[in-house]
This record gives sequence, structure tokens and C-alpha cells, in this order.
Amino acid sequence: GVFVPAAKALAEIGIAFLELREPGPDGTFGRTDVPRQSPAIREVFTNPLVLNSDYLSAEQAQAAIDSGVADAIAFGRTFLANPDLPARLKAGAPLNPDVMATWYSQGAEGYTDYPSLEAATA
Repeated sequence: GVFVPAAKALAEIGIAFLELREPGPDGTFGRTDVPRQSPAIREVFTNPLVLNSDYLSAEQAQAAIDSGVADAIAFGRTFLANPDLPARLKAGAPLNPDVMATWYSQGAEGYTDYPSLEAATA
């Protein structure tokens, strides 16, 4: 494969961090049966490694960090639907589902209309 040698080359030139999007067989936006490359990449890339794809809970994210395969987790669509995501994760609160039609749209819809945790519990 090309990914591990590419990650090794990026480590050698000293890039600050590497982010990997690794959908699995049950991915919510893209699916693959290709095994995750992050464990092999972690062996050759020692700078911060960020994983991204279908992390929907603090427990999932923390498990990846605790395993040593990742230094951080990036939340994409989850953050779009939950602008207060850190507070929700800390409280163990339910998450708003995201609406694909509003991802990265041209207007306010999808950016300003998801209810905050504070509004949902008021």
C-alpha cells in the first residue's frame, strides 16, 4: 500500500500533524472493508496523528486515544449538528442528528438552527 510509506515520508519532512479519515464497514458516510491503516501509520508517524470518521461519543474517541493509535479525534458532521459538542460530550447528553442537505450550505440553515443543549433542556 501507499499510505504507510507516504506517512513515513511526511514524518521525515516534519509536517506538524496528519489527519486520517478511516470509514469502516459500517461507516455513515462512505463504507469500506479495507482494514484501518492507522495502526501501521502510527508506527512510522510519530508527530500528532488525528483520526476522523464516525466518532460519535466521548468514549469512542477516548478509546482510540488511550490505545495509542491517535493523539486526537476530529469531529466533522457531529460538530456541524452540535455546535456545543464539547459540552454535550462532557455531560453525556444526546446529540442532534445531522442533516446532510445543510452541510456546508450557502445560507444560515444548518449553521444556526440546530438546538443547543441549553435550549433543548429549557
